[in-house]
Amino acid sequence: MNESIEFTPREKFLINYYRDRNLSLRRVAYAGQLGCVFGALACAGMFFWTEETAWLLVGFILLIYRVCSNLWSGGIYAQSFGNIFEKYEARIAELESNQKGSQ
Repeated sequence: MNESIEFTPREKFLINYYRDRNLSLRRVAYAGQLGCVFGALACAGMFFWTEETAWLLVGFILLIYRVCSNLWSGGIYAQSFGNIFEKYEARIAELESNQKGSQ
């Protein structure tokens, strides 16, 4: 019987991140998201105040950066989460079959 589940370093990082409530608080998780949105809004405000189109470009680049970052990390972490759940489900099934066999 396999006593422990072997995780990759990325999977271990994700498990520890979500296990520690201080790290995974919503206010911490959304700080970077809201910072980019407020930065883009500030750039739009500067555009209306100074009438320079460079401010709109900077705000747009901030939003595009945030969207690309979310898509990239979402794609990477989705695969890791799937692997974590598969490993846990296999371990649970193994423990359940051992428990049924011992009864």
